[in-house]
Amino acid sequence: PALLQNVAKHCWYIHARFGWSQGPQMADPSSNTCSTERELQEDIWRTLLKAMVQRSPSSLCYVEPEYGPPPYTPVHPSTQQPVAELPDAVSYTKSRIQNIFSNL
Repeated sequence: PALLQNVAKHCWYIHARFGWSQGPQMADPSSNTCSTERELQEDIWRTLLKAMVQRSPSSLCYVEPEYGPPPYTPVHPSTQQPVAELPDAVSYTKSRIQNIFSNL
């Protein structure tokens, strides 16, 4: 889309968090049930990273996989404990971003 291309021209930093239609972040972004939203966000990140590299191939691309504690992360209603581990979500997101970047 034209809007994303225009934003990409000015992007120097990506605050990367897999969100979905039901909340601000996925509890487990590696889950197959999240594939549609995950692929959409990866396409956006790919567009932004590609623009960063084309604009300045020798510069760094800044991407921060970031997830927050409750209320951002989903919790079990009866225990209020997170339904997944935050470090796992961050690690998974980091690996997805590295894969996108290495395949530009």
